[in-house]
Amino acid sequence: MKIKTINRYLKNILVILLVFTNTILLSSCDEKKDEYVEKSDMALGTVIKLKVYNENDADKAIEKSFDKIKSIENEMSVKIESSAITDINNHAYEKEIPISDDLLYVIDKALYYSELSKGSFDFTIGKLIDEWGIGTKNEHVLNDTEKKKYKGLCSYEDIKLNKDKKTIRFTNKDVKLDLGAIVKGYVADEIKKIIIDEYNIKSAMLNLGGNVVTIGKKSDGNEWTVGIANPKSNDEIFASLSVTDKAVVTSGNYERYFEKDGIRYHHILNPFTAMPADEGIISSTIITDKSIDADALSTATYVMGVDKAKKK
Repeated sequence: MKIKTINRYLKNILVILLVFTNTILLSSCDEKKDEYVEKSDMALGTVIKLKVYNENDADKAIEKSFDKIKSIENEMSVKIESSAITDINNHAYEKEIPISDDLLYVIDKALYYSELSKGSFDFTIGKLIDEWGIGTKNEHVLNDTEKKKYKGLCSYEDIKLNKDKKTIRFTNKDVKLDLGAIVKGYVADEIKKIIIDEYNIKSAMLNLGGNVVTIGKKSDGNEWTVGIANPKSNDEIFASLSVTDKAVVTSGNYERYFEKDGIRYHHILNPFTAMPADEGIISSTIITDKSIDADALSTATYVMGVDKAKKK
């Protein structure tokens, strides 16, 4: 695969690296409840909120979108024992595993961004993620032996993806895939397809726990306003963006973490150090056309830090 530089690839993408950021959506104060259909539910480890402005079949579009979310989660979540990704992790070192078109697409994208970022984004560090256990009852700070075992492995190079045969194989027994840093972006794109292509809806807002996708403009003809909030002061808006038909995705160290001896250990891990990424920023926000791209890039740029991300 020929890898472009991040700078060249991002020529039409706005990258925002902020010291204090979090993504929330702002609605106009005069927005009336009866102008839209809205539903919230838990999936993919986060709260998902879909807001579709009243057009034909808005309710059906939302219901079908949540069905799609559950279907993707059942296939790609490492937390589900019967998922396809769990089967891959359990057996791909032993033999080639057939995979679906959807999973092939997501893994191929994840490999692309792993190579593009030279490992700053690495979806093969599932065992390192498990070792830290952030967000579980087993969370702990790694000792030197544990860090030495996992740091700098570049395990994405041990993935053999055969796109013609639609199979995957590992060449390293320590590989464990975790699509958590890219799957929400993929889900958001798939929901957008359903809402637009199947139901011809012109105005909607999708919020998958900070992965935001806007469809068209608001019903009053104005662009959507996405607010960037200071995570140290939830009532304070740090900045705001006006967008139409864009994905806005933020990765930050305030989303999932634990504290030990006064030190915060967050969930965005640096594959080169086996430690939470610490490059002087709290979050990275990406604005682009596809949420899957923004999802992967927000993690990659966060791990790189401002200076390296600008140089790539």
